[in-house]
Amino acid sequence: MDPRLLEYYNRELSYLRETVLSSPPSIPKLPPDWGCREPILPTRMWNA
Repeated sequence: MDPRLLEYYNRELSYLRETVLSSPPSIPKLPPDWGCREPILPTRMWNA
C-alpha cells in the first residue's frame, strides 16, 4: 500500500475517533461534510 495513502487513512481514523469520543454518547456527531463525501476507501484495497 502507498505510504501516503496509509498516512491519510491514519489521519482520517484519528479524526473520526476524536470526533466520536468528544461527543456525548447519545448524540453521534459526524463532520459537516460527511454526507457529500465520496467513499474514500476503494473496496479492492480490502482484498489486496
